[in-house]
Amino acid sequence: MNVTRCATGTLLFWVMLPFDGPLTVFLQVPAHEWAAVFGSMLVGLCIGDTIFILAIKEIGASHASAVGSIQPLTTLFFEWFLLGTSVSWTLFVGSCFVVLGVICLSRGPKRHSNDSSMSQAGGRFAVGIPLALLTALLWGLSTVLLKTGLNSLTPIQVNSVRLPLVTIILYTTWALGGKKSGTLSKPSLLLIAGTGLFSMGLGALLYLIALAKIGPSVTSALISTSPVFSLIMALVFLNEKISLRLALGVGLCVAGVWWVSI
Repeated sequence: MNVTRCATGTLLFWVMLPFDGPLTVFLQVPAHEWAAVFGSMLVGLCIGDTIFILAIKEIGASHASAVGSIQPLTTLFFEWFLLGTSVSWTLFVGSCFVVLGVICLSRGPKRHSNDSSMSQAGGRFAVGIPLALLTALLWGLSTVLLKTGLNSLTPIQVNSVRLPLVTIILYTTWALGGKKSGTLSKPSLLLIAGTGLFSMGLGALLYLIALAKIGPSVTSALISTSPVFSLIMALVFLNEKISLRLALGVGLCVAGVWWVSI
């Protein structure tokens, strides 16, 4: 799935590349910026996005997106750890809200002794929640690294390099892997390719533009409001059940990242 999404995004950025800045700028990028770009690519797109897809398979889109919304907190941590950014008191307040939100989201369905399906669902939460938390950690690190690599290249130029390399790495990993899960039908392939155009294409472009203009922490805080939209779309398109506890968890996470960003 991730190979298809990245390949579709690559085609979009290659089409836009000739209409962007001069290509000679690629020869002028310092080595440390290339290292940051490639590091962000491996951590965020190759590993982070793939783990996020696994989290969605375990606990659903709404739960995985909600837990992943703590990315601003991990972004601030890596800004402090790697770039020496000072930590304000609002980080503590935001952290409290985020932790409470994660506690709400981490509680799977109630188990009943005579209901094996509920027991199995609880087990999936025990796997899916850590996967989503790991995704948020990797995305935070990727965001900080990517900001460092945006000093010389435009967002289109960055993604025209990152996405094809991610596609090659993911495809190679899949090809060298073990048992394959089967082939995709044409409708499924078109649907996944469409998500690539929106997420790896348009979404990634807007994300990099925002990152260059307002910085990692504010960008991450604003993007973290996506669980609100994920809840609505999961309810409408995927028929996922939206519980009161899930809604409360999302609200606490969003409130927490708002405090973190001010």
